[in-house]
Amino acid sequence: MKLACSSVLALTVAATVAARADNPPPPDGVEALGDHYACYTAKADPVSLDMVLKDQFGTFKFHATAVSRLCNPVAKTFKGTTTTVKNPTLHYVCYTGTGSPTVTHTVAVTNQFGSNKLAVRGPNEVCVPSTKKVIQ
Repeated sequence: MKLACSSVLALTVAATVAARADNPPPPDGVEALGDHYACYTAKADPVSLDMVLKDQFGTFKFHATAVSRLCNPVAKTFKGTTTTVKNPTLHYVCYTGTGSPTVTHTVAVTNQFGSNKLAVRGPNEVCVPSTKKVIQ
């Protein structure tokens, strides 16, 4: 698959998620959960991929229709702390689509940027581990 990438769209960081606000805070070392990623807008030929996804919110049918992002591992410096890349060959390609049934949850997350409550609705995107080679 050949992807055309443009500007940085998102930065992903390791986080713990609590499905209920009364869950205890995450253990120290949440950053050890994985690499940080810079995600770029990506375009490719349309796809039509049907799959079943299962996570802590349930089991869902998902129909992917388009590539949306390419996520590269990054070293990031924030408030004087630099995270290193642990797995430089692991990238993610994300696909947009529709999931059924749609769920809504409120979750508490904690990461390097702090703690927050998120209203979660979806699924509307799935990201898969990928390898990458720059060709242009």
